Amino acid sequence: MKIATLIIDDDPDSRMMINSFLEENSPDILNCGECSSVSDALGLIKKYQPDLLLLDISLPDGTAFDLLRQIPEKNFEVIFITAYEIYAVEAFRFSAVDFLLKPVLFDDMKEALEKVSKRIGDRLFKDHWVTLAHNLQQKNLYERRLAIATANGFVFVDIQDIVRLESHSNYTHFYFAQGTKTVSSHTLGYYEELLPVERFCRIHNSHLVNIDFIERYTRAGVGGTVLLKDGTELTVSQRKKEIFFKHLVKNS
Repeated sequence: MKIATLIIDDDPDSRMMINSFLEENSPDILNCGECSSVSDALGLIKKYQPDLLLLDISLPDGTAFDLLRQIPEKNFEVIFITAYEIYAVEAFRFSAVDFLLKPVLFDDMKEALEKVSKRIGDRLFKDHWVTLAHNLQQKNLYERRLAIATANGFVFVDIQDIVRLESHSNYTHFYFAQGTKTVSSHTLGYYEELLPVERFCRIHNSHLVNIDFIERYTRAGVGGTVLLKDGTELTVSQRKKEIFFKHLVKNS
């Protein structure tokens, strides 16, 4: 199956580099066309109905988001190409959106294409870019949304609604303020690195908790016990006890 692709970038050298890479390394990617502006991209998307956009964020007559807002039915995947500063890169990670930083490296291009090729049939990109557009406006990590990778795709949640995360081997169980839960195919360590350290604390090798949902702490057990507002009791490990106390003092 050929993946019909459009390259949308106002830098001719960048378009040439991407096209050369596709020709030499990606036989399944079919380059249907190239352009350098939002207005031209709209015409090409309507004409070719692509499966994939390789899309520069900043274009002469607007941004990638200006383009996407004008397309009601987004039946394609997108790999963003960006020179955004680091806070924006974090927003991409929260939204589970594929992106390439300029100057684009071949290894990064290969990895992004492999990931997106596996998702082409899902057609779930709209939720990803809507989440990204929201996250780019929120410099406070706690006010962002998180795309949680599951066995069936992604679940999009407000970070403030996450009560706790629990490790189960290479999977992570999420528990939410609404009483619901979901299971992610990423490890707890992955989310510990991603979530805002000011609000989420690792109290045990298996537990990462949102301190906003802690009702009280008792000294029962070796490291103590935390009672959450949803009634859940969790053990604080001896190794994490001191870190936990410092976290509460600093961020409560």
